[in-house]
Amino acid sequence: MAKPNIIKPPEKGSKGTVKTIKTTCNPICGILLNAGVPSDLKWLCLMNFLRTLEKDDLYNAEQKRLFHGLLQDIIKKADFSDPHYEIIEMEVERIRHLNCKEREDYLNQKLKEAEDNFQGLKSLLENVLRNYANAASLGSKLTHEKVEDIEKLKDITVTALEQEEDRGKIIAGVVSATSTIVERMNREILDWKRKAEETERWKQKAIEMERLATIDALTSLYNRRAFDLHIEGMVNAMLGRETYLSLMIIDIDHFKNFNDTYGHDVGDEVLKLVASIIKKNATREGDFAARYGGEEMIIVCEGMDIEQATSLAEKIRKDIEKYRFLVKGDVPKETTVTVSIGISELDCCKSKAMYSGKDASFIIQQFIQSADKALYDAKKAGRNRVCLYNKGSV
Repeated sequence: MAKPNIIKPPEKGSKGTVKTIKTTCNPICGILLNAGVPSDLKWLCLMNFLRTLEKDDLYNAEQKRLFHGLLQDIIKKADFSDPHYEIIEMEVERIRHLNCKEREDYLNQKLKEAEDNFQGLKSLLENVLRNYANAASLGSKLTHEKVEDIEKLKDITVTALEQEEDRGKIIAGVVSATSTIVERMNREILDWKRKAEETERWKQKAIEMERLATIDALTSLYNRRAFDLHIEGMVNAMLGRETYLSLMIIDIDHFKNFNDTYGHDVGDEVLKLVASIIKKNATREGDFAARYGGEEMIIVCEGMDIEQATSLAEKIRKDIEKYRFLVKGDVPKETTVTVSIGISELDCCKSKAMYSGKDASFIIQQFIQSADKALYDAKKAGRNRVCLYNKGSV
């Protein structure tokens, strides 16, 4: 059994009161008593609560900081009266409820998401049941018709036998009834085959329409809409991982001069040429090339850091520069095409911590703006070159 705290009276001849504290059942209480906290259960419990908050996940960092400051203030003032206890108790309650509104908003958001998911599942289930009912109804109808045919065949056979008709009439009746069944089944098979073929045609049309909706008609690269969807999904999937994304924006130098000098048809041919060279180089599974707008192309490379992206960009630039472009006309003319390329890098692991609290759209915007700034530097430096974003990773 633990010994109680003992406060000895002052010895004779001593000045003041000497307080001696022996071992208690809780060593923390002994520490608090030595710190000047009275042997009062409510004060000991309160101080012990404030001391152990560092390991309590119910409270955020700001609340823990306020609790710690309150503990220091209590020890400093050393006011352990009942009125002061009530004040401290009210302050503790105030701090405890600081994040209640935040938690309530979070729980409300989760509840709304759950309700939306429930409605989606409900709608999906209703569609499944509706389709099943339609299929069951059609199957019932076909089965009913087959049963009628078989019953008719039986009646013909039984009637012929009961009337003792000759063998030829019986066989003729059976053949006739059987032929009716076979014809009906053949019609059903053809009808189902026709419907299946029609469904497949519509499916292929839908796939082709979806493909066309994401492909740039002139260059056969992905279009801006497809790029926006792709990079949003990629950044959301990669943030927090130990990997890199690299982005390069490729702009055709003096493209307006091609249009003004040779016409838009020649300008279109230049766009096709640049796009074809980009496609030949961006062949990895993680490479995604698109026409970003006008004479700008864009490539996002999964799992590629800025050094690797620079090598790829330099190869693309050189391949385009060495190509001898022939302008058709009365007198064919050979000319060259050059491009300027700006590159930025996204360190997916660091960026999640760097942009904590920001959504993916903000990070994507910074990622693209960094490559655009590098492209501006390349053009300012004289064009036909590759420039990196010079302020580090996004």
